[in-house]
Amino acid sequence: MITPKALRESAGLGLPDEPPRLLRGGGRFRLLVEPDPRATALVRRFRATSRRYPNGEVRAIAPQRARLTIVDQREALVFLVPEADGTSIDQIAGWTDTRDFVGAELAHFRAIWREARKFPAPLR
Repeated sequence: MITPKALRESAGLGLPDEPPRLLRGGGRFRLLVEPDPRATALVRRFRATSRRYPNGEVRAIAPQRARLTIVDQREALVFLVPEADGTSIDQIAGWTDTRDFVGAELAHFRAIWREARKFPAPLR
């Protein structure tokens, strides 16, 4: 789960390059982002790089303000402050491999994923 702002920031840090590597290895990658028009080009780029892999998928849900990463259903990185405000760059996140906490976050993600829809194509 990622916010449009964090998606733009992460793109500069190589996020679009990692999913194909993971997917080639047989992994699964799910990206859940708010359908913000400013994120459309990045979502299109992700889809283009992962098109050959059926285990890569992008969905959208609004509003979506959380940032959460779950790795191998064993580790979770949760941003406790979803977005830094306009005057601050402070970000607070917690990482854990505590089974019950990761399981709860995974259940949360799966519930939201079921409600999410295909990321909308840009209007032409």
